[in-house]
Amino acid sequence: MSTLPEESSSGSKTIPTWDGTPEKYALFKAQFKALVTMNKANKIFNETEMNGLLKETAYERLAAGDQTKLTDGEKKAMKLYEDNAKMAAIFTLGQKTSAGAMVIAQTVTDEY
Repeated sequence: MSTLPEESSSGSKTIPTWDGTPEKYALFKAQFKALVTMNKANKIFNETEMNGLLKETAYERLAAGDQTKLTDGEKKAMKLYEDNAKMAAIFTLGQKTSAGAMVIAQTVTDEY
């Protein structure tokens, strides 16, 4: 696993890696879920929450506006977008073969 800079004082986190083989997927999945939990981004696994994921243009519009005027709902939507983007990047960095990259490619569009 690769080292990921830690934002707290507990040391460093690592990026789980996967070589694309079915027999190693279970360990990768468990490690990735643990990393998501450590990053307090569990809502990215909630289908209902993800159905409301902002598109990039909506996120950028909110991010460019006055942050003090955002509603709680808008703040939560922005956090979900940020968490999803961060975890997708970490997932992508952890791929040792094109198999994992193909998984990500099938789940994203230019707007997400």
